[in-house]
Amino acid sequence: MEHFFHCPLVNGLHARPASLLQERAAAFASAITLVNERNNLRADAKSTLALMGADIRHGDPCRLTVSGGDEAAAHAALVKFLQQEFPRCDNTPPLTVTPARQLPRSLTLGDGDYLTGVTVSGGVGRGQARMVTEWRVPEDVLNENGGEADAEFARFVAARDAIVSALRDADSDVLAAHRSMLRDALLESKIRDALTVSGAGAGRAIHEAVNQLAAGLGGAGNYLRERVLDLRDIERRLIEKIYGTPPGDPPPLTAGTVVFARHLTPSQLLALNREFLAGLVLAEAGGTSHTAILARNFGIPTLSGIAPKNFPAADSEVIVDADLGILVTNISSSAERHYQRRLARALTVSEQTAASQPAATRDGRPLPVCANISTPDEIPRALRLGAEGVGLFRTEMLFIGRASPPDEEEQTASYKRAARL
Repeated sequence: MEHFFHCPLVNGLHARPASLLQERAAAFASAITLVNERNNLRADAKSTLALMGADIRHGDPCRLTVSGGDEAAAHAALVKFLQQEFPRCDNTPPLTVTPARQLPRSLTLGDGDYLTGVTVSGGVGRGQARMVTEWRVPEDVLNENGGEADAEFARFVAARDAIVSALRDADSDVLAAHRSMLRDALLESKIRDALTVSGAGAGRAIHEAVNQLAAGLGGAGNYLRERVLDLRDIERRLIEKIYGTPPGDPPPLTAGTVVFARHLTPSQLLALNREFLAGLVLAEAGGTSHTAILARNFGIPTLSGIAPKNFPAADSEVIVDADLGILVTNISSSAERHYQRRLARALTVSEQTAASQPAATRDGRPLPVCANISTPDEIPRALRLGAEGVGLFRTEMLFIGRASPPDEEEQTASYKRAARL
């Protein structure tokens, strides 16, 4: 049995909607395949990773095929899902990157005073440059002599199950997708292959499996290359759970800082003290990057598209002007005056004005305005921007970027702090 449709998702079939489709398909015994008619790529609908690798973009013609003993029930359920739930399952608006704009007359900069990037999250921030390097699997893990293949696979399974258990209560589409990817049969198969063929230890087998899967996604569209970061986050979680290696997060920020990185995983961003995070400059970050989405939600001025070779010296003072799409690396007297005025009036213009607007329909009906937050630190800014309360507290963020879940005392302290703010 078949069903034809065009992908309705503006962001394409990335991890979160793919995991929802996988969950529906896994409930049936029948073989279920999704075919992207644009590129003829086929994917097992019971594998989130396979679905992501089909490079299904907005508007792509797709064909779902169902074959097996319960195909009638499976076909009916999946068609209903695709028609009713699937079009609304990705509620994240696409982020658009904005090219640099013409400099205002009040700002005089020479050619060597600034770099041009693209805006991911608007705003202006000033601070010292801090470089964050990409996390890599420790050499001793890669060089570990493997034991018997079944025993090494059991190490992976134990780590995976512990991580999934730690995330089981996290109410988040992002983490639900991570749970689905951790349990994915394709990941299991790749790890088993690596253990059998090379005799690797669990850590190297995980690394080799993730490399293979990442290479497949890297050959697809830009928005799927961003999903490689999700795979790297999963790899990091597994390695840390098995070997207890340190997370490799950057040192705590203690003053106004602009963080530079080739790319930054969501857990790395969440590990930064946002009280002192003035801006982000990423060589690679696009519209559907979870890191970019978080940066926008947190109101962090963020630029992308600046090559690491052009990053300024560590600890030098820089200005991220994501409204103009530029990084000021040499703060001239003209730039000093311009940005002193910009930063001084930023609160009045962008926050007080927004907060003063009544939340009501045109006919005068009042509307409650609530903020979605990930940590208590976001509450003061949300209130300044006019929020009357918290609509959604993404409590799963307490679980991200750590090998073990927070205990009851830590969770209670976080919620109490939010209530006091």
